[in-house]
Amino acid sequence: QSQSQSQSTLPSPSSPTIVNVKEKIEVSSTIESINELVNSTESTATSTKGSLRSSAQSYNTYDNDNDNVHSHSLSLNSSSHPRKYRHRAKSLTGETIYKDHPSHEIMINIKLGVLNTVGKLSSAPTQTLTEKDFSFQTKQKFPPEGSSDTPPHRSSYFKFKDFAPIVFRQIRERFNIDALDYLVSVGGDGALREVPTPGKSGSLFYKTRDDRFLLKTISNQEWRYFQKILHPYFNHVKTHENTLLPRFFQLFQIRTNKGRSIRMAVMHNILPSHLKINKRFDLKGSTFGRITPAEYRSSSTVALKDLDYIEMGKKIILGEKKKSALQEQLAIDAEFLRENNLMDYSLLLGIKNLTPELQKARQEQYLALQKNNNEQEKLYSFDGALECIDENGNHILVYCGVIDILQEFNFSKQVEHLVKGAVYDKRTISAVSSVFYSNRFLDFLNTKTFF
Repeated sequence: QSQSQSQSTLPSPSSPTIVNVKEKIEVSSTIESINELVNSTESTATSTKGSLRSSAQSYNTYDNDNDNVHSHSLSLNSSSHPRKYRHRAKSLTGETIYKDHPSHEIMINIKLGVLNTVGKLSSAPTQTLTEKDFSFQTKQKFPPEGSSDTPPHRSSYFKFKDFAPIVFRQIRERFNIDALDYLVSVGGDGALREVPTPGKSGSLFYKTRDDRFLLKTISNQEWRYFQKILHPYFNHVKTHENTLLPRFFQLFQIRTNKGRSIRMAVMHNILPSHLKINKRFDLKGSTFGRITPAEYRSSSTVALKDLDYIEMGKKIILGEKKKSALQEQLAIDAEFLRENNLMDYSLLLGIKNLTPELQKARQEQYLALQKNNNEQEKLYSFDGALECIDENGNHILVYCGVIDILQEFNFSKQVEHLVKGAVYDKRTISAVSSVFYSNRFLDFLNTKTFF
């Protein structure tokens, strides 16, 4: 498949067209400095400019005592025992990383690293990729006193490695993520939030203040396998506009002064922040252990599972046209996952009841967008939702996407398959081959989920 998406030629990793990190990121004459944004914690800036040196000083003094957040944290830079810190009220949006928070230092590392790497490429033209770009890595040391390439900061010494930055830049552009918006959201003044995760993977999730992006810690195994499949992944998302696969926007690694490696992927947030989701489901197509305790089923914040979906008699009625388009895209995405020996993924569903007031407001927004942009009817609405009907005939919005796609059907999963398969029905467990997994996944969605 063609990788040429522009008429210009890509510079080599050492090209002088990449801006020096000490230089300002010149993207708008009306942009406020990051330093000013950080000192005003209530700022909702949409643009930023200024030296990285000023930004670093600002991040080190950031504190936000106005957010009520959920008390759940794990330090990534210090010891394995989280420090004691001020009590915070519980909130489902996560725990804001304030100045004394155990993850405050890693937040500084993330922001400095993202500003450094993405900032370097902000003024370089988008150009044709070469094979080397899919394995190229940038590496930068961040001493506390600063260097000729980095600003001083109050965090401990750390190293930042950014994987395939030019490739991920083109993925961001593919999904209309403006470089400046990305810098402000991930690297700007807004504190990240550490999000509680009920899963078994042990991964930590961070959410940007504007809820647009999620940052997830990944294992070394996932890190290496993602690098292996990056090229086919890039081709897939560049080709298929309606893909339900995760939209990965950056892949980087932080090595702390204690030698600990923290690998992270930045991706889009599937569920909207401006609406309260009434029900959410995590569907794999497997049934063994895929049920939620009864006391949690009424919660709008717990992701229910496959057997819950069946027992509750849920249906998402799309109509023939949308159903056909969605099933076709799911089949294309499942084929990609199968060909790359991936399994253990799931479809995340967020269901929002569409009230008459909300329906009227959305119709007005759609008409305005259609008038301005002359948009044609698409599978998804303007905000990424599927507009459909539930089993009771009620109008609903469904936000959905495939998640957790970096698990290979490797030796450990094959052993798990043999062990569990000797005790339980092999057709119902999660640890199965990528071929069987994708077929079962599609069958569940096509026959029990979408109508």
